[in-house]
Amino acid sequence: MNLILKNLLDNAEKRQDNNSSPPFMGKIRSEKQDRPLPGDLVEDRDIPYGNPERPLFANVLYPRSRQKETLPVIVFVHGGALVIGDRNSDPVFCQEIARQGFVVYSVDYRLIDRADAFGMISDICHALAMVSSTLAKYGGDPEQVSLCGESAGAFLALYAAASGASEELRHLLGCSDYGLRIAHLVMLSGMIYTTRLNKVGLVYRKQLYQEKRKDRQFMARIAPDNPEIISLLPPVLLISSKEDFLREDTIHYAAALDIYDHRHRLLFFHEGKNLTHAFPCLLPSMPESAYAIEQIGLWLNE
Repeated sequence: MNLILKNLLDNAEKRQDNNSSPPFMGKIRSEKQDRPLPGDLVEDRDIPYGNPERPLFANVLYPRSRQKETLPVIVFVHGGALVIGDRNSDPVFCQEIARQGFVVYSVDYRLIDRADAFGMISDICHALAMVSSTLAKYGGDPEQVSLCGESAGAFLALYAAASGASEELRHLLGCSDYGLRIAHLVMLSGMIYTTRLNKVGLVYRKQLYQEKRKDRQFMARIAPDNPEIISLLPPVLLISSKEDFLREDTIHYAAALDIYDHRHRLLFFHEGKNLTHAFPCLLPSMPESAYAIEQIGLWLNE
């Protein structure tokens, strides 16, 4: 394990999270999010899935007053550099999405000290299988299930969405069929290019892909901008900002989607020093965050 990744893990263990970020991450701001549930939202917590002996868990939010309706569903995959975070990481963001009339699942996955990329993606697929089996309880529409990933979670959401459309890709990644068609994909400040030898890949590539990283053909096949991967994706909404240290990943991926004429929208915030990495999740009280969350709701309802 390289020193930067070890530093990230050490800080996570000490609960120092963002106070000592590695050089490529910059300074990430966040705000406390311990408010009570707003409006008529109801939350079910700690829904188990995956390995019964060591289960992962999800929380689900939904508006009580609309329980008799069939509502669109969004499955949220948290960020945290693959070393910190869980289903409880971004409650206000999830609440604000739910207030727009969505059933919102916030799900766990094993972090990088417990799983490689294939294990993490498999965890999201197991979460989606749980969503498929429980969404009727919450009035969720099985034809309108979307995935939303923040930062590192966007990387996992991308491959989980693509694997749902391809048995061949599921075999390559070691994932199971979760029985849903993903309607939309939202990527907030996505850590998208983990297969490259870029500033992110240099930190994560070995730990995520193990011996597979030496197989150039395999790595090219699963690259996020491979046209075969792009063709498996639903419509994509990309969100980033000028102050986002991962903005280039978002900009480059929007360009790749353009090249292959894949339906997408890029929502990029050019102004605002406070609009840092993943700000709609980490700084949800800002008006720009409210606007971004509103745009997510409109995109998912198209």
